[in-house]
Amino acid sequence: IAGPAVLSTSLLIADEYGIIPTLISLVANISLAALVFSTSKFIIRALGGPGIKAFSKITNLLLASIAVMMVRKGIIELVGRVL
Repeated sequence: IAGPAVLSTSLLIADEYGIIPTLISLVANISLAALVFSTSKFIIRALGGPGIKAFSKITNLLLASIAVMMVRKGIIELVGRVL
């Protein structure tokens, strides 16, 4: 589940917020993922096909907004260094 994006994001977050909050968020995310994976059959039955598709679209929108925020912050920081 983890790849280069996780490492890059972890380094950026550790640099911005510190190591302790980063580790706490990492443990919370792993715990949440374990909970979702262990209850996935129940979640799929409860939401059904259309519910899963809607949830997928919402999470994709959330991830895209986070990506835009990170790019925006990077551009602002870069422009601030140049000027």
